[in-house]
Amino acid sequence: MKQFVYICLAVGGLLPLSVQGQVFTPKVKTYVREGNKAYEEKSYVDAEVSYKKALEEEEENFAARFNLGNTHYQRKNYDKAIEEYKKASVMAGEPSDQALAYHNLGNSFLEKKDYKKAISAFKDALKRNPNDADTRYNLAYA
Repeated sequence: MKQFVYICLAVGGLLPLSVQGQVFTPKVKTYVREGNKAYEEKSYVDAEVSYKKALEEEEENFAARFNLGNTHYQRKNYDKAIEEYKKASVMAGEPSDQALAYHNLGNSFLEKKDYKKAISAFKDALKRNPNDADTRYNLAYA
């Protein structure tokens, strides 16, 4: 189990996301950057506030939504993380972004010991990014 946690953290999916090609208004960009900085400093409450401000400006912003899920995950609020990752998976423009959302959704279900849903989420991630070794490992673990 300890190895699983290390692999989850190494995935990079839990690090704040910087999405290429996403259109940001200046306010949204500022809020997401503030959130990313707070997240990196492990100030998850401050990061959450910044990501929510970004979403008030642009509700369909994948980076803010995904990163908000990450803050909930880090605070062990898995139900809220699941909610945000589900929303992020729908609004993701690229299959690689969808894969990230499904991967982290699977991790959240694993933490709740809901293995059936975790397996489903990891399979959805692999459909979008079949070469992701970390997702493949987590699927096998689940």
